[in-house]
Amino acid sequence: MALQSSGAISLAQVRNEFGGSNPTSLGEYRGAGIGIPSSGPISLSDFHGSTPWTHTITWGTANIGGNTYYGYLPGYAGSISTRNAEGYTVDWIGYAPAFNPNLTRVFILNKAPRPSSVKITTNYGKSVNLPYSGTSDDGSGVYRVSSDSDPLGIYAKRGQTIKAVIDIIL
Repeated sequence: MALQSSGAISLAQVRNEFGGSNPTSLGEYRGAGIGIPSSGPISLSDFHGSTPWTHTITWGTANIGGNTYYGYLPGYAGSISTRNAEGYTVDWIGYAPAFNPNLTRVFILNKAPRPSSVKITTNYGKSVNLPYSGTSDDGSGVYRVSSDSDPLGIYAKRGQTIKAVIDIIL
């Protein structure tokens, strides 16, 4: 849950939301979440509306059946710190140029109620809302956007680590 968007924020609130040591130093939270600077000056006002990164994804590459997949694909490519996203399971996050070079997809394993969309925000300063677009062969919900060739600014990050917040929107 994000910190309030206005009003006074205390170091105790920051520590409760982001974890950390006691006594708390603002410097330990550089780049810790959405909108928090990773370098330079940092102040309590930077934490208005902020939320900590919930997922760390190592972007990988897999060749399956002659098709190349990029991102996190369990058992094939990359890794993710947790597959849990607000009680839903992330089955795949990435793209496959053979199917559509301008398509970012997230597969979420079935659970009721089915989310209407999945919002992903990355530490590369991009955010995208991926609407529900049907189910995959195994019944996973598919959420995708194809309006931008790289809506999350991550296609060139193969083999690198991406920090993200994955929000499920019902």
